[in-house]
Amino acid sequence: MPRLLLLLACFPLATAATEVYRCTGPDGIGYQDTPCADARGQSVIHLADPPPVVQAAPSDVVDEEPAPPAAPAPPPTAVPEIPPPSFYLCVATDGSRYVSEDGIGRRSLVPYAMLADSGRSLAQAYGPGGIGVSAPELQHPSSIPTHADPLGASWVWVVDDCHHADAIEACAYLRNELDKVTGQLRRAFSDTEARLEQEQAELRERLRGC
Repeated sequence: MPRLLLLLACFPLATAATEVYRCTGPDGIGYQDTPCADARGQSVIHLADPPPVVQAAPSDVVDEEPAPPAAPAPPPTAVPEIPPPSFYLCVATDGSRYVSEDGIGRRSLVPYAMLADSGRSLAQAYGPGGIGVSAPELQHPSSIPTHADPLGASWVWVVDDCHHADAIEACAYLRNELDKVTGQLRRAFSDTEARLEQEQAELRERLRGC
């Protein structure tokens, strides 16, 4: 039987040959697909025909369309940046600065002699014989000029100059104001403490963008 199995392995492609010759000779037993040279030591082995190859029937399964690719994951939500503070800085007639949201400065009534166009000092314009007024009288400033300098002794309305502060200037101003309010709050009495705390909170909120 092992020899027969070996024989079958020797002729895997001889599908049309159904007979194998067993030859016995001086060298032993051999198998071949042609008759032996010495017919006296020959025997024929009949092999069964191989079964017909059955073609697989085409599949009735309809190919499904490939699934659409999964939508990419949304990018992580970026934390919005806090914009820098934006406002106008105005300079009052006394040199102090303050914030204006619309860029329009305050109007104030000042002696004309304080302005550069007068060419005279306050002492010259409001010296002996000049027109001087006390604080309550500023509500109704005199329009009567002096004999010494009629124009210099007059009162005029002026509007404070304002400009839009860039981020660096705005942050520096807010930090300076916060230092002032914090110092005042340390020495504040109960009647002003609430107002100063409110100012301090507003300044810190504006400084978040710095």
